[in-house]
Amino acid sequence: MHKLFIIACMAVLITSCSVKKNAVNTSQVTNKATKSELVQRHYANPTDFKTANIRTTVKFKDDKNDQSANAEIRIEKDSKILIVVRYIGITFAKVYITPDRVSYYDVYNSQYFDGDYSLLSNLIGVDLDYTKVQNIFLGKSIYDLNNTTFVTTLENNLQKIKFKTEDGIQNESYFEGANYLLMKTILNQPNLDRKLSLDYNKYNDNNGTYLPSEIKILAQQEQEVAIDIKYNSVSFNDNVSFKYEIPQGFKQITIQE
Repeated sequence: MHKLFIIACMAVLITSCSVKKNAVNTSQVTNKATKSELVQRHYANPTDFKTANIRTTVKFKDDKNDQSANAEIRIEKDSKILIVVRYIGITFAKVYITPDRVSYYDVYNSQYFDGDYSLLSNLIGVDLDYTKVQNIFLGKSIYDLNNTTFVTTLENNLQKIKFKTEDGIQNESYFEGANYLLMKTILNQPNLDRKLSLDYNKYNDNNGTYLPSEIKILAQQEQEVAIDIKYNSVSFNDNVSFKYEIPQGFKQITIQE
């Protein structure tokens, strides 16, 4: 259950909406791009902000649970993320992520976890760090395409790239043709029977910042976990608090791999 809770909290982070927002135009791909063109155009999409304060909803489903919750997410770009998860208006959990720390506490069970990225990495079968997690949130390629060898092909009117990482993960990513926005990523580890799919169906222009407006996550390993995320509002560059303190008396737990 703890693993499912963390996956849901991670998913809540992948957000975008704005007080003033407009759908970003996407288009089909007609000509195969070169590697340099794809990299340049993909990273040219603006995601400029110092802080983001986001309200969203998430639906979480596996073979035992079918639940939804509200969450407020506060992001200080390249530094820290605080998520407050609420159910029927009551705070039942907080998650705090920094470049060297992953922590959460669960009010309902009076327990907490405080550790490193091995927790999140083991959950989805990908070696994660803060930059990779933030890239997921922003709709960017998880891996740095500037330092990756790949080939481009056309598939289903999208620009497709495919490569294998040093730790054996097969990466397939698909981009649309207008702004080279990431539409889908599939991370596959056949030898470990693990697969993660991220679908970015739409993007919004939030006052000049392009972010996904919705995302569907499908994690397949010991069991299948499906997460659908809807986004309600976001404000940028507010003076937001990142106060996080594990309550006294809570029991520390570990996560079984």
